[in-house]
Amino acid sequence: MGIQTFQQTKVMWVGGMAVVPKYRRNKVASQLIDYAEHLAKENACDRLMPEVIATNERAKKLYELKGFQVVNELAVGSLNLPAISKEKKTITFKSVTPNELSLTEHPWTPWQNRFIFSDKNYNIYQDGIRLGSISFNVTEDGSSNILILTQFYLLERIDCSVVTAILFRLKEQEQATMVKLTNFDQALPEYQELEKIGITLQLTQFQMTKEINNGVANSYCD
Repeated sequence: MGIQTFQQTKVMWVGGMAVVPKYRRNKVASQLIDYAEHLAKENACDRLMPEVIATNERAKKLYELKGFQVVNELAVGSLNLPAISKEKKTITFKSVTPNELSLTEHPWTPWQNRFIFSDKNYNIYQDGIRLGSISFNVTEDGSSNILILTQFYLLERIDCSVVTAILFRLKEQEQATMVKLTNFDQALPEYQELEKIGITLQLTQFQMTKEINNGVANSYCD
């Protein structure tokens, strides 16, 4: 778990939770959730936010019984870019700080994808005109780099060919062999543009939330 104040809201994120197999079906998970809520209240958090893999229906149902609601569905997968770009568009990038992009950060951005945790944050330009911004992490796979897209914002809807050109130019600049995306909100219009190019999904997961009363924390017994 971790605590951050994001857009004037103090949030406790649950990064992961698991129960040893032989202790399952003994309400251990229920107690873990209760304890997380206790800690959120104890730390005067406004919101408690776990994530649950979409196929884990049992866990999702448990969270819902505890009063959590689904905020969005997040995609993890890879982009199916064509082998060669047919577009000859002048795309350039300019490095920016997280603070410069803070106004465009969506309020339900998962904690892992926030600008402050991205390796690189760029504004995108075509012929000197700003199109939007893009953020990503870089991981090494042997002798090559893999780009993991965390955020992608367009100032207005643009042709899918321009989106393809942006990603090709980024791959070229960062000397990457592949572009992946992680915890990317499927409801965003930018995701719909990426879908037009082609996405191979590895999994999706729900980001859930529960508003926390900032009064005195409830008592908790081990």
